[in-house]
Amino acid sequence: MNMLKKVIINHYGGTILLMTVLILAGILTVTLTAGEIVRTGLIMGRSQVHSTKAFFAAETGIEQILWETRINGFDPSVSGCSADDYIHFGPPVTCDSNFEEYFLSNNASYIVKYITDIPDTTFHSYGSYENMQRRVEIYY
Repeated sequence: MNMLKKVIINHYGGTILLMTVLILAGILTVTLTAGEIVRTGLIMGRSQVHSTKAFFAAETGIEQILWETRINGFDPSVSGCSADDYIHFGPPVTCDSNFEEYFLSNNASYIVKYITDIPDTTFHSYGSYENMQRRVEIYY
């Protein structure tokens, strides 16, 4: 009888140890999964911020070329610009095949490219920040 009692007690202690290990493994799995979800969210949030800054840099380039064409009277077809030339904001505003990157105070940058006059005057502005690039197009 004493031997049977020892076997039952030893078996009971092994079961508790096994249950404890299984519960701790479950908690570890849930914790690691939650940590990965949070990490992925942080990466996506950072990418969204960089994308937004790149987009606004491209938007700045478009606003700059619109200002030059509408307010200052810059006309790419009269100024000797050809298709796929880059715009250089002067003064005076010029264009050629070499690009010049313009940096903003937040380290975002933009490049403006004259595409063509046919059928409409078209410009592309390329904004970049960190490893994100965005493009805005305008035609009139």
